[in-house]
Amino acid sequence: MDRLVKLEFNKKIGILRPNLVLFGDILPPSFNKATNEAKTSSLLIVIGSSLEVYPANIIPANCKRFIIINRDKNFFNFCVYKK
Repeated sequence: MDRLVKLEFNKKIGILRPNLVLFGDILPPSFNKATNEAKTSSLLIVIGSSLEVYPANIIPANCKRFIIINRDKNFFNFCVYKK
């Protein structure tokens, strides 16, 4: 049950859609807040993400330090960021 996506009906435009950001959607204000929090954090820990989807994949690059815990390799396995 925890893997089901919540669907919402938008009465204004009459469509049924999942409660998540789809390609071409405007990002919610919480994304900007998360980006700003990451920029000012001393350490960001990312768990279980491929980091293949933009713009979420740019968040670690904006941090002072980050740790990625993931069973698969991703772009950040081959990068070192120093600020």
